[in-house]
Amino acid sequence: MNSFKVLKTLPMGKGITLRLIENEEAPEDSIDRYISEATCTGEEPINTPLHWHKKHAEQLTVIEGRVKVTLNGEEQIVKAGDSPVLIARRVVHRIQSFKGETAVLQERPIPGGNYKLIFFNDMLGKGASPGFWHLMRVFYDGDGYISLPLYFRVFDEMFITVFGGIAHLFTVSRPTELLIGSLSLHNTKGENAAQQKGGIDATSLEAPSIAPIVNDNQVYNVASGIGSNRETQMTKREAPATNNSMSTTTDNSIAYGGIIELLWQLRRLMLNRQLR
Repeated sequence: MNSFKVLKTLPMGKGITLRLIENEEAPEDSIDRYISEATCTGEEPINTPLHWHKKHAEQLTVIEGRVKVTLNGEEQIVKAGDSPVLIARRVVHRIQSFKGETAVLQERPIPGGNYKLIFFNDMLGKGASPGFWHLMRVFYDGDGYISLPLYFRVFDEMFITVFGGIAHLFTVSRPTELLIGSLSLHNTKGENAAQQKGGIDATSLEAPSIAPIVNDNQVYNVASGIGSNRETQMTKREAPATNNSMSTTTDNSIAYGGIIELLWQLRRLMLNRQLR
């Protein structure tokens, strides 16, 4: 009997989908209970923004194809059959696939729980282009921080805190459950564990509140030092505007990208002045 149930399939871009999966045989607090699986046909590559997480870590497994994983500035190619990658909390990371190549990858949250499924459903439930303000509110509620080119992560936290706080005033509130037909999948204790002060030190696999991650013979690629997570692809492609709301979403996405690009340009100017 197949214990894996696809709860929902979400669009992420051209030829990119995200399946929210539940393994009914795994314990509720196991990292194998709730899985996010991204599938990319290669028409458009997966390309997440540089980001990090403060209170939870993630395990990344490539099922098919290959992806480029960036952890704190260091790049590595991870292929199907390689050992899972542990992306510890506070590690700035990015996941990128290759255009024209099929890729399938799975993400498991640490600690276990359905909070990442609810996060992705919150972000992508209404389409692949969530819009700037909605994205700010989702990151604010979901322990996500965009990595800004401003050297110190306190600026990343300030950015999400300010804009996410403003977004809370007028955007739709975060759902507390994942609705699949008549089924309500409520938040599990894994989310509460992830939100405890200080979170989990994912550089250590001895944390007693985490279910066993692997068998003894499995090896992980761990980013030395600190940690974060790997959000599966959050590429924001603008769909053709069919109404005013879609046009607004596209404009917000462009505005968000413009802010990040401006900050990177400012950083380049600062570096050039230092070199003179």
